[in-house]
Amino acid sequence: MIKLLFSSSLLKMGVVLLNLLIPAIIIRFYSEYDFGIYSYLLTYAIVISVLQNGITASFRNLISNLEKNDLLDYLLYSVRKITYPFLLIIFCLLLATLYVVGFDTLYGKICFFIAVSLINIYYPVVASYYDATGKTLNFVLLEIIFLLVFIAGVGILIYYKVSIYIVCILTANYRGVYAILLIMKKCVIFKQIRLKKKGGYKIFCSDDMIFIIIQLINVSNTLLFMNMFAKFYGVVAFGVFSVYYRFVAFPQQVISFSSSLIWINFRQVHVNNRVAAMQLLKRLFFIFTLLLIIWGGCVHFFIDKVVYLYSSKPLEYPGVLCFLNIMVCLMLLKDFSSIILNALTLYKEQMIMNALLCLLNVIFFFFYNETNFDTIYLIFVSLLTLMFVFVNLSLIRSRL
Repeated sequence: MIKLLFSSSLLKMGVVLLNLLIPAIIIRFYSEYDFGIYSYLLTYAIVISVLQNGITASFRNLISNLEKNDLLDYLLYSVRKITYPFLLIIFCLLLATLYVVGFDTLYGKICFFIAVSLINIYYPVVASYYDATGKTLNFVLLEIIFLLVFIAGVGILIYYKVSIYIVCILTANYRGVYAILLIMKKCVIFKQIRLKKKGGYKIFCSDDMIFIIIQLINVSNTLLFMNMFAKFYGVVAFGVFSVYYRFVAFPQQVISFSSSLIWINFRQVHVNNRVAAMQLLKRLFFIFTLLLIIWGGCVHFFIDKVVYLYSSKPLEYPGVLCFLNIMVCLMLLKDFSSIILNALTLYKEQMIMNALLCLLNVIFFFFYNETNFDTIYLIFVSLLTLMFVFVNLSLIRSRL
């Protein structure tokens, strides 16, 4: 598993790097204000993760113990019987909201952006299917090819300076389009969609609902985090912050891409041999921690030069960068341990911890407006996250 994870992570790192090209082009062709708006709108793409993870929680746990011959049936069943109706309902609700607030307002544009971005719900379901079938590398290689074509097309639109809002919508939704194309390919190859319901598969079981609550809290945390900094720094400085944050939190995107593979494979090992699962976890955690320390050091010493090369502008981080670096590294450790908790179906414990973090975010968002806001906030979040890492490891150890 470690060899496959390492190979796929390298390829997924290539995907993340390619995703950095579009913001680099935008910052050269558009104003600093437009780039700030682009960065702010993209934060709302996280809302879709509620739907993504709510559906894939039980899906990942289920397919980790299935025969390969049954995997396609479950994928197509999930797409046809779960995803379509749910997407239709949410899409109609968002359009109704758009009609009430109006398209010309900021909230109207945010609502429309979320509605269009609903197609991204297909991506983690399809990715989980490829991870379970052992074809992760094929999936990522095809994504890289698709992404290169996509970047070329968007680059042409950016060159002619089309609306930054249109560019933002296209940038946020390429994964959904890619996943839909793969689903269509599967339907064409197999000529039909087999819709017989498999025994033991439930639509939105209790685990799914708990996981959706967890993701709702996570989304709230992310939106509060981004809106706090947007309010504190202003639009232009927030655009600069987002450039730095994009690089500091670079491993977060790689983990997000790799979470399905880790989740499914660890669960398979755990079901068959708990001793082997513990040994695998120790190796994974050691390698991940070592890489994280190296990454934190690279960010500390080289981030300013990288940002300058990336943006071709002398940008200066608006706060104290080392505190952001420490917070992100601790958050990455928490995210990694949370993937293992998901594989062990320890959802309720995560819900409590994420709720505590959300409470801290609410307190700072509404009640703390001092000039040293960003420094004090990052220190508090780092301490709380460190405590969560130890709690997560303790919970994992108790189950193994």
